[in-house]
Amino acid sequence: MRATISALKVLDRDIQYLNNSRGKYSRALPEFIPHEAQREILDSRARYNVLCMGRRFGKTFLGIHLLLEPALLGYPVAWFSPVYRSITEVWREFSFYLGPAIKSKNAQERRIELFTGGVIEFWSLDKSPDLVRGRKYKLIFIDEAALIGNLKQVYYLVLRALLTDYRGEAWFASTPRGYNDFYDLYQMGQSAEFPAWQSWQMPSHKNPYLSPEELEEARAEMPS
Repeated sequence: MRATISALKVLDRDIQYLNNSRGKYSRALPEFIPHEAQREILDSRARYNVLCMGRRFGKTFLGIHLLLEPALLGYPVAWFSPVYRSITEVWREFSFYLGPAIKSKNAQERRIELFTGGVIEFWSLDKSPDLVRGRKYKLIFIDEAALIGNLKQVYYLVLRALLTDYRGEAWFASTPRGYNDFYDLYQMGQSAEFPAWQSWQMPSHKNPYLSPEELEEARAEMPS
């Protein structure tokens, strides 16, 4: 009897593993429902995209969704942050949303492998961006891109080559910080000379989940 129960457990485990490998999970993944402004961005995306957004617009949540799509289809993708410590929270978010689909995680290397074959890697750009050379990705998301002082140099000398194998997408998201490299990339997205680029500028109040009273109070208290 015990042998039969043990065999059934092994069989159940093998079936579960097989289902995982086919993209079927023990429970459904949390659903992402974009708000209207996020949907506008997703519907008009290009290959290279620049998001100049208010601090509470929801750009990080949008970035998570953008990476989940190709990763669940079996592709490698990557999240880039200006500094290492800013990766911690988004790592937790990915671990939550992908829970049933995760085959393995390496917290030290900041790498998540999925049953679908997809991989999500997390990198900081504050020390040595060259460490990422040799990788290939279907999509990369650069968070708080305006904080990266040499953004264009890092992108064109290091990150751009990562997209070649899969003809991947690049997303640059940030709150604005003056006339810098991020501003230049935003301008490319507004120009007909660069049809592969698209850019958007949207304030925080485009996020319908924020309290209008809270935003108005902050606007009244804070300097321009």
